[in-house]
Amino acid sequence: MLSRRTVLFISLVSIGLFFYNFGPSSTVEYHSITSSLSSLASFITSMSTSSSLSGWHARTLQTPYSAANAFEPKLDSLTFAVLHSTPVEPEGFTMALFKGTSTSDDAVAVDALGRVLLVSEKDAAGLTELAKSVNTLPKAGGFRNTWRIKQQTTSQPISRLLIKDGNNLQETSVQGFATGKKELKTAVGDVTELPDALYDFVGLVLEARDGYEIGSAGAVVEQVQNVLKDASVV
Repeated sequence: MLSRRTVLFISLVSIGLFFYNFGPSSTVEYHSITSSLSSLASFITSMSTSSSLSGWHARTLQTPYSAANAFEPKLDSLTFAVLHSTPVEPEGFTMALFKGTSTSDDAVAVDALGRVLLVSEKDAAGLTELAKSVNTLPKAGGFRNTWRIKQQTTSQPISRLLIKDGNNLQETSVQGFATGKKELKTAVGDVTELPDALYDFVGLVLEARDGYEIGSAGAVVEQVQNVLKDASVV
């Protein structure tokens, strides 16, 4: 039985061959077709990546860091951090991902409960790739560079993404994230929906909040938050 990714790839190739056989009637049509195919390819790649990463947090729960009590979060090894802000908990924490330590080459994640977990090379690479994609998106502008999802109620939760970019952390925020909802309250330039990379990334990092209740975070969460206070955020 063919995998979903294989079926999507075959569909993409078929569309390309269809247009090739009929031939573009003009340069404008040709560029329109190639642009559409490029967008479709990007969408398929994004969907495939997020699908393969789904459940990453559950997988890391099977590989706790054996030296968790000795773990010291450092800004130099930080890949990204995600904070969570609500009216009830304005300084909440979702997760942080760090590069390998002196005792392990595996990436280390700290989740919302403060558990220190080893992340597989595949999952760490996928999350890092998505994070870097977020840093290439256009700026939403406004306070904390916030993309706002259209919702019926106000005071929606905000996910603050702090992603390493050289010596700085680049901030991108999403307010009102919900599975299946992408329409923006206010367009960002010509963009009227939350970009796929941002939608996928937020959905994945929120897995790190599974089981969290206010007041249940371990001491290492405070350590990570203290590290972030020393960071240059742009």
